[in-house]
Amino acid sequence: MKILLIEDSKFQRIANGKALVRAGYGVIDCGDGEEGLHLACEHVPDVIVLDMMLPQVSGLDCPSDPQGRCASKTHPHHCAEWTRSSQ
Repeated sequence: MKILLIEDSKFQRIANGKALVRAGYGVIDCGDGEEGLHLACEHVPDVIVLDMMLPQVSGLDCPSDPQGRCASKTHPHHCAEWTRSSQ
């Protein structure tokens, strides 16, 4: 299973990415919503895990891709979002 991890905190991105890899998942990661949309289009992950408060494009906007940048690709069926208070 391929997971796209979008997290602007480098510490959280590295820690969560390592945990997911240890659990046997393939992980693609980045630090902002704009790059996340690009990677989602390019890699078409099975799951997207993202922070709600991202620079560039917010975590609220990423799953729906309001500007249709990935309209020609199959979107993942599952997105998991979190806020700083839930980490």
